[in-house]
Amino acid sequence: TDPLATAMALTRPPGHHATKTLSNGFCIFNFAAAAAIHAVDLGLKVSILDWDVHYGQGVSNILQHVPQTRYVSMHQAPAFPYQGEKNEISGACGNILTIPLPPDSSWTNGYQAFFEKQVLPFVYSSGDDELDAPLWEPDIVKKCLI
Repeated sequence: TDPLATAMALTRPPGHHATKTLSNGFCIFNFAAAAAIHAVDLGLKVSILDWDVHYGQGVSNILQHVPQTRYVSMHQAPAFPYQGEKNEISGACGNILTIPLPPDSSWTNGYQAFFEKQVLPFVYSSGDDELDAPLWEPDIVKKCLI
């Protein structure tokens, strides 16, 4: 059996507020970013979908210079940590997608459109011209749902 075929981490919290140098937002260690870095060290590409009320500035901080990763944060804005309040692709490698949503959002009122048009093509793309997204086929997709 391939030891890399399946992996799962049940952690609370996933640590998405902890940066390389700072614990923050009740997060001491950033398990989501640590798992991604470990997978990259094994030669894998990783996409992380962080669907939470709060922006995961810690994951963004840690992975922004790691081209073998892609990170999406869908979160309410304005809200703690009062960052990630602009819908944009950022990071030194263009590997961070930030999607702030208003507090009254629901699946049919905001989430679904962003999910289908921005999130899915960013975390996985076969390079289909219809989606206008470059080829990105990760070996692992990690979800941080709180």
